[in-house]
Amino acid sequence: MRKILVVLSIVLAVAGVYFIEVHFAEAYELEIERARQEADLIESEINLSFEKIESDLSTLYGDPKLVAYLNEVNSKEDIRSHRNFDYVFELLKSKADQGYMYAWIANDRANFFLDNTDFIGPDGYDPKKRPWYEAIDQEGIYYSDPYSDIIVENSLMTAIKVIDDIPYSFVCLDFSISNIFDRFEEAILIDENGMVVYSKNQEHFASSVVDLGYLTEDILSSDEGTYEKEGTISVLKEIQPMKHKLLVHKDFSEIRDKQMSYKVMMQTGCVGLLLLVILITIFFKRQVKECDE
Repeated sequence: MRKILVVLSIVLAVAGVYFIEVHFAEAYELEIERARQEADLIESEINLSFEKIESDLSTLYGDPKLVAYLNEVNSKEDIRSHRNFDYVFELLKSKADQGYMYAWIANDRANFFLDNTDFIGPDGYDPKKRPWYEAIDQEGIYYSDPYSDIIVENSLMTAIKVIDDIPYSFVCLDFSISNIFDRFEEAILIDENGMVVYSKNQEHFASSVVDLGYLTEDILSSDEGTYEKEGTISVLKEIQPMKHKLLVHKDFSEIRDKQMSYKVMMQTGCVGLLLLVILITIFFKRQVKECDE
C-alpha cells in the first residue's frame, strides 16, 4: 500500500508539472500571436491616420487660390490686402476644424506666417530660423520631430509640404500625437536611433529602447522585427511616410507569474502528499508493532 501511494504521488506530481508547462506554453504562444496581430492592426490604423493627414495636406497645397496667394505675397503689407486673404484664412480654419491643432502657411520672401487663429508672425519673424525650415531639403511631405506645445499643453507633430513651384513657401498641419497613439496602450514612437520620442508611459521619454531591453541593436537597424525576452515581446514596425518607427511592446509577466505560482502550488501539494504517505506509513507500522506485542 505504501509503495502504491508513493508511486501515485510521484505520478501525480510529474503529470501536474507537465500539464502546467504545456498549458502555459500554449497560452504564452497564443498571447505572442495575438501581440503580433495587434501590432499589425496598430500599424495599419496608424498608417491610415497618416494617409488622412497627407490627403488633407494635399487639399491645401493643391488649392489654386492658396498657391496664388503664397506666390504673390511678397511683403508684410500684402498679407491682408491680397485679394485671396479671406479665402485662404477660411480655408485654414476649415482644415483645422477637421481634427488639427493648427493649419498654417509660411513664406520666407515676405517673412510671414499665417495660421487658422489669424496669427501672423511678428516683425522680425524669420522662417529660416524655425526648425521646420529644414523641410526645404526634403522631397514629398516632411514630418517634424514631436514637440510640446505650451499653449495647447499637448505633444504635437507638424506635417509640412514645400510648394515646389514657389521657392520657400510652405503649407503645414499641426496634429496631436496623443490623438493617434494614445488609443494603443503599448504603442511607442521611436526615432531612427531607437530613442523614445512618444509614449503614453511618461517614463519612456528620451530613453533608448535598447537600454530598456525592448530591442537589440540588430533588430533596431532593420525596418521590422520581433524580439522576445523574459515574458515580453516587442514588435518593430515601419510607419511608411515617416522616418520614425512604431514599437509595440507587451508584457506577459502575469502569465509567467501565474505559471510559477501554479508550479509552487503543485510542488507544495506533492510534498504534502509525500509527507502524508510517510505519516500514514509510520502510523501503520506502530499499529502493527502494538498488535505484535
